[in-house]
Amino acid sequence: MSGISFRELDPYDRYKLLCGVVVPRPIALVTTLDENGKVNGAPFSFFNVFSEDPGGNGAGEASDETQ
Repeated sequence: MSGISFRELDPYDRYKLLCGVVVPRPIALVTTLDENGKVNGAPFSFFNVFSEDPGGNGAGEASDETQ
């Protein structure tokens, strides 16, 4: 199998790779699973890189209390 071994990249290269995930702002398909096992998927554009060592990105969310 070919690919990138994230663990073998130095922190700077991890940072560059992770930044490439969010710039330009892509649309992610974020999924959730409810208590009955039903999958819900929705487009999501609010996510960012938080760390390169260890590598991580995350999605932010907010609830709408009016609904």
